[in-house]
Amino acid sequence: MSSEASPLGPPRLVASWPLGDEPAPRRGVERPASVLEHLAHRLQVAAAVTKTRRGLVWLDSGGPRLEQHVESVLSAFPVDERRLEGDAMDGLPDLLDTLATPATSAVPGPSGFKGGWIGFLSYRAVEGLEPVRLSAPDDVPVPLASWALHPTWYRHDRTAGRLELWTRIEGTPPSGHPEEDAWRHWAEDALRAPFDRVTPMYVEPERLSSHPLASADAVARLRASAGRSFDRSTFRSAVREVQAAIEEGEVFQANIAHRLDIACPADPLAVFLRLRRSNPSPFACLIEEEGGTLVSNSPERLFSVRRDGTERVARARPIAGTRPRRLEAEADVASARELHTSPKERAEHTMLVDLARNDLGRIAVPGSVRVREFQTVEAYSHVHHLVSDVAARVRPDVGVADLFRALFPGGTITGAPKLRSIEVIDRVEPVGRGPYTGCAGYVDADGTMDLNILIRTLVATPGRVWLWAGAGIVADSDPDSEYEETLHKAEAMLLALATLGVGADTEGSDGPEVVVGNGRSV
Repeated sequence: MSSEASPLGPPRLVASWPLGDEPAPRRGVERPASVLEHLAHRLQVAAAVTKTRRGLVWLDSGGPRLEQHVESVLSAFPVDERRLEGDAMDGLPDLLDTLATPATSAVPGPSGFKGGWIGFLSYRAVEGLEPVRLSAPDDVPVPLASWALHPTWYRHDRTAGRLELWTRIEGTPPSGHPEEDAWRHWAEDALRAPFDRVTPMYVEPERLSSHPLASADAVARLRASAGRSFDRSTFRSAVREVQAAIEEGEVFQANIAHRLDIACPADPLAVFLRLRRSNPSPFACLIEEEGGTLVSNSPERLFSVRRDGTERVARARPIAGTRPRRLEAEADVASARELHTSPKERAEHTMLVDLARNDLGRIAVPGSVRVREFQTVEAYSHVHHLVSDVAARVRPDVGVADLFRALFPGGTITGAPKLRSIEVIDRVEPVGRGPYTGCAGYVDADGTMDLNILIRTLVATPGRVWLWAGAGIVADSDPDSEYEETLHKAEAMLLALATLGVGADTEGSDGPEVVVGNGRSV
């Protein structure tokens, strides 16, 4: 669909609704659907009826409230799209530069998303941005790059406690044009009803482990039925190969991705809702594609760009270092303190902050790179993370492709130095990463943007689910411990699948199949 069908202007507020007070959670009572969840289901149906190639998109901001990141965005019915499939790497910089032309001032409208492009890059897109080539085969059915223009959207502002409907469409759309009529219908039908029928968006996270279907046996059966890119033995070999590269001075650290795939039906929206209820994250997203649906519960920002008068300010927010939350307050404080004082965690984190500083330096006004926040412990519903925030003023000549070339993919999920780590990773990983450790988010017309790192991510199709978890390898890493860490990181996604009954019929499985790609022996 072409954006010429409906002229686009500056964002205008169509309607606004208060969400009311947050109800107290009640033990043992099924939590009713929230306003945004109710709306998401209706938009999903509307997109299916109109047979758009891109369906529902949801950029969700949960968990800790971050500066300049307090909104959630729901949309459907894009009016234009940009896609690259397979190995079409040469066209990537041009595609990215068509998403925005950096202007001299900010576009008016709400803070955050202003009706621009929402989409993602798969990890392999690095080949279109840097002089590196990957040999591991990708068989996950999502594009290399996919972006769609969403000029009408719902916006939930966590600070103001309001749900808003915005649009950039001017005038009356042509007869038969599905976009405006569909949005008007769903706005009136889904939201003008009394709000006492649904509960507000943010409530106490439910514990999936207490769900009747979420037994340890159910998760174990699901995990046992999954195909894996590594078994324990081949993972040990991969870790030792990375450690040999570290000993030889090729890299200081590298991150190995472990992929699981499960032959099963799964409703991606239901999985996403389970994850956001149990573990709300500030950079979560759901993007429905023609080939499969991307579901991410990411806590990590790759980078953002904001306007400060006539200047643009880019920020990266690396996460490196994790400890579990504890039920008892004293034990929880001790867990956070142990993370913050761990010499190993602090040293690895400092190395990755330095990498973020160097990446930002490639597009920065000289002398403008600053570490705004260093090694802060950030508490999520299930874990503590060690987080830093690095910012820089962007040079006027820097375009969208230049920003991605400097900052994609994130150093926390590749290693240091970045390009050499990517090459080492490619030697040891038997299959491609698909969208995992790529990025998703938005790019607006004035060059403002906000993108996550696609970790805690899965892709769902009608008959199969792919999910990933990674482990950062350093010189003294224990291979067996790192292997167990990848399975532990995958458990939240497996738990969400188990609570929905996925894998309930896998009890007779013969165990995992090790995935082998492109003749690689694993």
